[in-house]
Amino acid sequence: LRIEAALRETLLSLPTLRGLVLDLRSNGGGSFDMTKRLLDLLLPTEQVVQFTHLRGGQRRVVHRAGGAAGAYAGPLLVLVDRASGSGSEMLAGTLQQAGRAEVLGETSCGCLLGIDRYLPLSAGARLAISERALTLADGRRVEGVGLRPDVEVPRTLAALRAGRDEVLERAEQRLLRNAP
Repeated sequence: LRIEAALRETLLSLPTLRGLVLDLRSNGGGSFDMTKRLLDLLLPTEQVVQFTHLRGGQRRVVHRAGGAAGAYAGPLLVLVDRASGSGSEMLAGTLQQAGRAEVLGETSCGCLLGIDRYLPLSAGARLAISERALTLADGRRVEGVGLRPDVEVPRTLAALRAGRDEVLERAEQRLLRNAP
């Protein structure tokens, strides 16, 4: 909770910005609770984040976030790539679906699933077992297909060799173009 308080304080103390870029590239995800707390800071009103569908369609559990007096209400861009997974896909997808952020980059890894338990294997390895299917509030299932960005920006070897970040450059261009 200290991280959440520090993040809230930082967002509230920002000067007027043309926009904020949330870079989730190569972010493998994290805890649902932390993702939800970040959404609480970025969504102005409470809304559905995801649905959890149990095996056999027995029931559907709804998870909500937002409405906690969002700390940042300005323009928001989210960057994703093929290594963005799990909680970062849920965060980006929820902000995208809510019309709160524009997502740029590459289609994410498609790793959004609810882990229910782990089965120990040899040599300290574990097998993750999920008995739930997660979908975003608009019904999209990210697992196996990934989250498609609003603006596809593939990275090129030439740009990497030149020390350029094409995705971040495109985000900066979009923020400057929409500036007052």
